[in-house]
Amino acid sequence: MLSKESRQKVLEKCMEIDKIIKSNIDLIPIGNWQFDDETIEELREQKHRIVDEHLTGEQKQKLSKASKQRLAREIGVNCRTITDVLDWMAKNRGNTKPNKPVTISKAMRKQNKIKNMNPQTSKSVDPEASDADIPTTAAVLSGSSLNGMAYDNDNRKRVRDNITGDIESNSSFSATSIVAPVDALEGRKLALKKLQEKLEQFRAKRRGKMTAYQYEEKRKLKRRMSKLKMKERRTVAKQQIKNSKLPSDEAVPNKRQKLERESKPCGMEKKDDKLIFSKFDFIVRDGKQKETKKEKRDKFTGKDYKRLLEKAEKREERLEQIRSRNPEKALRIEKNIQWKKALSRVEGQKVKDDPELLKKSLKKKEKMKEWRKKKWANRVEHTLQMQTRRQEKRSANIQARKDIVKKKKIQKARKRGRIL
Repeated sequence: MLSKESRQKVLEKCMEIDKIIKSNIDLIPIGNWQFDDETIEELREQKHRIVDEHLTGEQKQKLSKASKQRLAREIGVNCRTITDVLDWMAKNRGNTKPNKPVTISKAMRKQNKIKNMNPQTSKSVDPEASDADIPTTAAVLSGSSLNGMAYDNDNRKRVRDNITGDIESNSSFSATSIVAPVDALEGRKLALKKLQEKLEQFRAKRRGKMTAYQYEEKRKLKRRMSKLKMKERRTVAKQQIKNSKLPSDEAVPNKRQKLERESKPCGMEKKDDKLIFSKFDFIVRDGKQKETKKEKRDKFTGKDYKRLLEKAEKREERLEQIRSRNPEKALRIEKNIQWKKALSRVEGQKVKDDPELLKKSLKKKEKMKEWRKKKWANRVEHTLQMQTRRQEKRSANIQARKDIVKKKKIQKARKRGRIL
């Protein structure tokens, strides 16, 4: 007898082996495990049922199949591995073994081909003999043991379908041996008929409830309705504007009266035929006042460097003259200039009153002008050259075409014997 520890070890080993086997089994796709059709159908029904529980009536109608499939994946309804399916089968029912893939031998295939090719021979055969010829599943499996090679998944499915078809056809023949088998042409006609019916169904679905003419009429009616609504809105808006507007006499005062009011200074008042002068209000339109000559003189902004340089030089001359007469006054003026400079720089303005810098910038500007002139002249020259080249090329091409046409005409004339 094994001890408790050894039993535990054996159980652990078994669990490890079970995990390894399950992980290897999960590598196999579910389609290759050959589950019963019943199990696959039950799984599908379960999936649809759970998804329908999570959705409302409107959502069921609106959502597509792909979105429902995605929802099923998110919920975790789908059995993604074989172990999941086996666990589900163990819970619901006991049989978890896969179906054996049914194979068929070459000899049996040949017999089936001969039977299909010669349907008239099967008419003369006795019903007892026909019953004996029907291959049972055991006979098929015994015959398959001769063929040792295992088929692929697609081959297995194909073979299984062939066997089931053969068994059904043989059983129907044994039951009604007197009735002749269906002709191949008739079978094809039936298949084509079914196909045509299906196509008609699809077309009917695609057409919809209304015809193209009805859709067009509906669209036209909608357009008319929208136009009528637009007209109604416009008329309502116009009426509101008319109602809101005042009469012309009240709304727009006379321009002459307005000008008279503006021209009258508010400080001047007439009392007892005597004019009393008090403070005058200087009217400044749009908050802008005209600059004085002094302000213009002391303004050092802009890009007219020549004018700025002249201003700076004149100011320097003035200051030198004042220094020679009154040095204290010159110092005061210089301080005022420095303060103004500082304030304007704080405001974000550039003060350009340095004569040396102005000279440099003026030279730079002149150089830029010269460079631009040269560049423009080069551009004009280049464009003229390109134009002449193109014209020459065009004229050469035209001349070449003319020469070719002349040569062709001369050759034709020589062939006809007009020119020697």
